[in-house]
Amino acid sequence: MHNADAILYFLTDNHGLISCRARKGYKSLRRFFNVFEMGNLCEIDYSFRRALTYYHLDEVNVLQRTEFPLDFLKLFLLHFICELSLWFSRPGLPDVNLFNLTKDTLAELSGLQVHQWRRFLLEFVLRIFCEEGLLHPPYRCSRCKANTLEKSGDVFIRFPDVVLCSRCGKTSGFLRLVVQPVTSDVPDISVWLSLLSDDYVSVFINHVAGVLESEGIRSAGVLRNVLIKA
Repeated sequence: MHNADAILYFLTDNHGLISCRARKGYKSLRRFFNVFEMGNLCEIDYSFRRALTYYHLDEVNVLQRTEFPLDFLKLFLLHFICELSLWFSRPGLPDVNLFNLTKDTLAELSGLQVHQWRRFLLEFVLRIFCEEGLLHPPYRCSRCKANTLEKSGDVFIRFPDVVLCSRCGKTSGFLRLVVQPVTSDVPDISVWLSLLSDDYVSVFINHVAGVLESEGIRSAGVLRNVLIKA
């Protein structure tokens, strides 16, 4: 591979995560300049070359650019959204829901106001974990199996899959929520949004960021710092 070649990663709707070699990509700014910007929506033509580990990027057309000059908060959110989406993606395995969620979230990011970013980020995290089947409403205690949402009270959560009732709960390493009764016929995402009022958004995001940071999501560590300073 030539020193000027670039390896680019694309989340696609029909082939999941793919990696492409752009021949002399670092030199051919006319062809590939916009492609190096994270989060752009592109239309690409690529081919398989038997001698290469990667696909070969033949042509690329940028349909929608994602750019926020000097808006460092949006730039960070862009990095976090892309990194988390790539973390869930699998090479060669299509995931249309993940692709559409990522595309729609990035489109909404451009018009985001400062006071909206916590709720915006909360909904993205909840939706991506719910759609990937890793997050379900905390209806039952993981230990005693008691119904935790049939009456008002405390619930202790360790994101994404452990919930303890007030009798079994420990505050160390868990997020404490005061919940109101919720019926089981409500969609998963709606249950979580009803549980996480504005008072809990920051502490929930901070809790999730800690979990994701331990899983190797590097931008999650920055997210915690943004929460502290905001």
